[in-house]
Amino acid sequence: MNKEFEELVREYQRISKGVINHDRYNLYAISCHSTGIEGSKLNIDDVNILLEYNISPKGTSIEHNLMVQDHHEALKDVLEMAKQKHMPKLGLNDLQRLSPKILWRTLGFEFAKKGNLSILEGRLRTVPLQAGKRVFMEAENVPTAVDVFLKDFNEHFHKQKTITDIYRFSFKAHYDLVDIHPFRDGNGRLSRLIMSFVQKFYELPMSIVNSNDKEFYFRALEKTNEVKTYEYLYDFMFEQASVFFQQEIDFLLQKKDINVVRVKAQNLKAGMIVESPSFFIGKKTIKRIVDFRSTITKSAKQLPHKIELVFTDNTKTKFYEQDEIKVIGIDNRINVQQKEFNGK
Repeated sequence: MNKEFEELVREYQRISKGVINHDRYNLYAISCHSTGIEGSKLNIDDVNILLEYNISPKGTSIEHNLMVQDHHEALKDVLEMAKQKHMPKLGLNDLQRLSPKILWRTLGFEFAKKGNLSILEGRLRTVPLQAGKRVFMEAENVPTAVDVFLKDFNEHFHKQKTITDIYRFSFKAHYDLVDIHPFRDGNGRLSRLIMSFVQKFYELPMSIVNSNDKEFYFRALEKTNEVKTYEYLYDFMFEQASVFFQQEIDFLLQKKDINVVRVKAQNLKAGMIVESPSFFIGKKTIKRIVDFRSTITKSAKQLPHKIELVFTDNTKTKFYEQDEIKVIGIDNRINVQQKEFNGK
């Protein structure tokens, strides 16, 4: 298992190296699944739209949009932490900074209105917590438990040698923190952020827990609590990581079916050049993206309408507007192609 997993990780690193914007979309996937576990109904296409264009996808709730945005901001904070290769020890101040970020917009207004700001100030909980049948430790024991967690984390953080060791340590840290439930809310998301931090610090691909498997995830956490050993958790988390990495490898190898494109369009009448953000286009999602971009063009005026994109598999998409438009550049993540034509 260890050898096969490590070979899979290296293969994923090799194939994804240099792929345009792959890291950014990987972060979107992490935020999508971590918030999905906590109840968000946004799928990966919705999250891509929200985080790429800062526009709420049609039919999605404000609460779930804010949840995803909060998580993404906290995730970016974690990535900055991971860049500090000589980072001092993980401290309570780090946890207390990340915890409010996860909830700032999602719950901020509600709690501020009630006059209870403790959850947004990163204070450790002072109330009992229960999730389903699981009752977490008494609040009075939380400060000591957090101290023990941080001491153990910092003692072993820099001692991990192999790829398997690093992932195993990240999974353990994730469980240990969520088992404490140090804050009133956001503990699951926080624990998975710490898992991502460890993996990113060691420059390894960040794994996810697929939100579609959340019932199995909760079962793995409960089983680990019952048997007081991490092996059940490790089995589940390594399987989740393996499936995710293999799916990403398959995705990256489908050159004809999936493209990431950056479009630069010139409005011939106005003489202005507008460059779009990059976005994924695949055979299964192309219609959704085309429809979405038509919508935002009308409302936000981010990109003129009459644009024709020609992809490597010779498929075409068209956007319509009264002004004449020409595409002056298409940057594809597999091959960089320069094309110039009138979008008619």
